[in-house]
Amino acid sequence: MRLTKQRAAMIAAGIAVVVVGVSAGLGWWQVALTMVAAVQVAGVVLLVDIRGRMARSHEVRKVSASVRKTHRRLDNVGTRMLAAAEKNRVETADGLASIGQALDERRVAEASLQKELSDVAASVDAHRARVDAWGAQLGDWHGELEAVRTSLAETGQRVSAALDEAEQDRRMQDKRQAAELARHVRQTEALIQLYDRVQPRAAMPSSGGWALDPTGVLTLLEVVRQRRPELVLELGSGTSTLWVGYVLQQLGAGRVVAIDHEERFAELTRANVAAHGLDDVIDVRVAALTDPGLPTHETPWYDHAAMADLRDIDLLVVDGPPKATGPMARYPAVPVLAGQLRDDAVVALDDATRPDEREVWHRWRRENDGLDVWAVPPGDALKVLALNRSAGDEPA
Repeated sequence: MRLTKQRAAMIAAGIAVVVVGVSAGLGWWQVALTMVAAVQVAGVVLLVDIRGRMARSHEVRKVSASVRKTHRRLDNVGTRMLAAAEKNRVETADGLASIGQALDERRVAEASLQKELSDVAASVDAHRARVDAWGAQLGDWHGELEAVRTSLAETGQRVSAALDEAEQDRRMQDKRQAAELARHVRQTEALIQLYDRVQPRAAMPSSGGWALDPTGVLTLLEVVRQRRPELVLELGSGTSTLWVGYVLQQLGAGRVVAIDHEERFAELTRANVAAHGLDDVIDVRVAALTDPGLPTHETPWYDHAAMADLRDIDLLVVDGPPKATGPMARYPAVPVLAGQLRDDAVVALDDATRPDEREVWHRWRRENDGLDVWAVPPGDALKVLALNRSAGDEPA
């Protein structure tokens, strides 16, 4: 049993009554009075305590009511909190389910992405391999392009050089054409002058080709008019033979001996001579090509026997043998006939612009001190030399 304050006070009061009664019975009045005072004090204290408790009990009831009210509120709050918590739990569960589903979807997406990344990585590797292959091929192409570039540069240089050369050729061609045009003009002018000076009795053979061209014939006729030769020896007969024959016939003196190495050419010249009525001034002879008898010259030349009877030749016209005969074909003319030329004879060399004839021209001048260029208007290809030797210089 629980010992409360009231019970304790009652027990204490009973004990005090007993003590007072005993003390009174024993005559212990002081003790009894003391105990009565103590009981009174305890009663007062107890009353005070009871009042306090009663007051506290009323406060407690108020507090209890407040607590109950608060409890109800708390219950309501708790209920609401539980409902909210349940709702939150449901929502949280739903959210977690959604999150789980999203995570599952993410895992699926990640797996799909991983596969795609793997595929992309494989594709990248394949592309890298192809790029490497292309790089190698590009390297090869680069080398080929460099080779092509080098080739193009070389080709460009060759083309540039070719263009430069073509330009030079064009300029040279222009010069040649201009020179050829000027030559044609000169030839035409010379031909006009020839027909102005001589009126042929029959059609004249064409000039040029193997025959002397018009400027050469005009120069030759000028020499004939100035020197009035008594004997003209022409090595290689043709058109020039007829022109010289006409001028000698006009001058009334002199004759021409024309030499050819083939009978057919000689017969053609004889026919032209007869047609133009020049038989009295022109003698056409045939001299086969043979050894000239010169120690330093092997190309065959005219047989000297065909002209051995000729003396004091005033004009020697060298227009043969043909170039095809051999190197320096016309060189023997002066060395072989030197003893038959007058001291003041004139030597005319046709085709003097060709390399062989230029060398012949220079050798004649080197080997014959008295043989100098004669100041007569030269033809395009005919060069004229005049012999001026004293009696002491005359060859044996």
